[in-house]
Amino acid sequence: MAEREFRGLFAYDLSKDLEIGEVVNTDAIDQSIENILSTSYGERLFNPFFGSPLPLVIFENLTVSQGESLLDSLIKSIEQWEDRIVILKDRCSLGIDYNNNSMDIGITYVVKNNSQLVNFERSVSFNS
Repeated sequence: MAEREFRGLFAYDLSKDLEIGEVVNTDAIDQSIENILSTSYGERLFNPFFGSPLPLVIFENLTVSQGESLLDSLIKSIEQWEDRIVILKDRCSLGIDYNNNSMDIGITYVVKNNSQLVNFERSVSFNS
């Protein structure tokens, strides 16, 4: 009985995917990508290599070439920590809007388990 009450606290019911042993719900994968991108290196206890360079450069004035390098680094971080997907690198993007102090990140990936094509898009805003 207590187990049923506790289950309601989770955002995603993992019991749906227990048969296959892996959660392939795109919402769960998107949340994983969000966690990777928003975590600074060294921030996670017992795993100092988890994360991405995004939090380190969020207030930097990036050039186009630095933006391209950042996108490559973000893709590498996601590939390292999220093994349920294949990223389509040629369909990924990073847009910098200097007027609004924001950055738009677009990561297109395919879920390995079901070949579903997904566009992960986030806008990061920073106050100056």
